[in-house]
Amino acid sequence: MRRFNVTGLCVPKMHYMVDISDKLVAIMNLIENGNYFTINRGRQYGKTTTLSLLEKRMPKEYTVISISFEGASDITRACKEFCYGWERPGIPHEDKRLEYAAWYLSALKRPATVNDITSAAYLVAENATPYVYGGNSIWGGCDCSYFTQWCYAQAGISIPRQSEAQRDAGRVIAISEAESGDILWMFGHVGIYIDENTVIEQTPSYCRVTSITYNAWQCAVRFE
Repeated sequence: MRRFNVTGLCVPKMHYMVDISDKLVAIMNLIENGNYFTINRGRQYGKTTTLSLLEKRMPKEYTVISISFEGASDITRACKEFCYGWERPGIPHEDKRLEYAAWYLSALKRPATVNDITSAAYLVAENATPYVYGGNSIWGGCDCSYFTQWCYAQAGISIPRQSEAQRDAGRVIAISEAESGDILWMFGHVGIYIDENTVIEQTPSYCRVTSITYNAWQCAVRFE
């Protein structure tokens, strides 16, 4: 007995569904002519179902590779690092791009030991919040000093809005003395210190986990 399916893949023998045979024929024509296609539609439009039925129609000379990015919180960065300069000379081959993309996705995983500040920072990085100068929306878009202010607020700590004011309000220490959750400061920019190798910063074009050597940090700031 068939039923209506409102989530996930539709199976013709189990679910009511529209006839997409003409659509599959059109897609196969694109493939056989060496063209590419995309399906850019909202949820429950039938993207997965279409691809699943298409795979069943593919001739044996084609190899179908299925990749799912579900659960990858910052897939924009991962794809960018994988694809950037794909065919340009003098850049790492695809195995290195895959290696870097895998590293970045693993960097998004929170370490075993986190505090309220770093946990909040990882949450924003996982959201890949866009950078907006002067922005005050932690999900819709913000700048670096609002990001650090918001992270500290999640730990019940009130700090100033501007980066220079944050430095002046806290205790300035050497970066070598920094601990997880301290603020890293340089002129016009701040981030959340994670460890001796890692910082989370809100920087164009979105919040990210990155190497501490990426920017020329001048000091760390601690609020006690």
